Amino acid sequence: MRLITLGSASVGYGKSFVAVALGASQARRGVTTCLVDLDLGTADLHLMTGRLDARRSVHDLLRGQASSLEEVMAPIPGIDGLHLVAGPRETVAVGGLSTDEIARLGSEMRRLPVDVVIADLQAGVGQQVLDLFLLGDHHWVVATNEEQALADAERFLRLARLRRTARGTASRPSRRPRVYTSLDDLVRDMNSLRQEISPARDTGFAPGLVINRCRPDQPSAESRLLDGLFEGKDPIDEPPLIGMIPDDPAAAGPGPRQLSNLPLHSPAMRAATEIARALAEDLAGDLPGAEDLLAECRESLPV
Repeated sequence: MRLITLGSASVGYGKSFVAVALGASQARRGVTTCLVDLDLGTADLHLMTGRLDARRSVHDLLRGQASSLEEVMAPIPGIDGLHLVAGPRETVAVGGLSTDEIARLGSEMRRLPVDVVIADLQAGVGQQVLDLFLLGDHHWVVATNEEQALADAERFLRLARLRRTARGTASRPSRRPRVYTSLDDLVRDMNSLRQEISPARDTGFAPGLVINRCRPDQPSAESRLLDGLFEGKDPIDEPPLIGMIPDDPAAAGPGPRQLSNLPLHSPAMRAATEIARALAEDLAGDLPGAEDLLAECRESLPV
């Protein structure tokens, strides 16, 4: 089972649409998929998937009215193999999650009887959002092909990595303070500590970037990301560009767009299908390289 967490630094980048489109594309390829709405502030996956009648949600698990997420998981009408765990509607009552509650959500998502779980998180870079983001096997941030959005994506992933490193460092047993008698000893210990907590040693963090609402008149996201925004940084800090989803009139408009209203062959759905195909073919290992995914997704972009 794979757990993909979707985050974004700000609202308005189409993260929930990406979650729904990717989930539908996965299910149509025969990969059983569950969408888990962890946007505890403005949950809307039940609206986008046509489950307006959803009465049970993540909130039932958090307040002890359900023993598991599987108990509140419901099928999505019209798409075999696609399920939903709706987000809470009583947003005020949910409030902040404790460390134990976040850990339980992670455990429950991994117990769901599906091949892939896609968790749609609340927008922002708060500690709770970052901790939920780090629950995944694959950590994807959604942005648009604009300078500020790309900078937001870089900041989100940087903070997520720092949060992961900080949690790992805090969990280690404290050592007895050492009294240094020479500057050389101090520098040697500082270098050792820097290598110990270096992000390059963090093999459990698998960041990725999904560019949504790409327009033909915009510069290439590929060149701007790899040659511009992340220039001069360690290669480990360059997140794989998972895919580019074109700006699509079928997915535009105010409020959430229902899945049933999105044509299967619309540009956005075709791009999501290509990402889903690459993921479905690689369930037994890591995702393909960014170059392969880019080549596949370019075919779905409008000419």
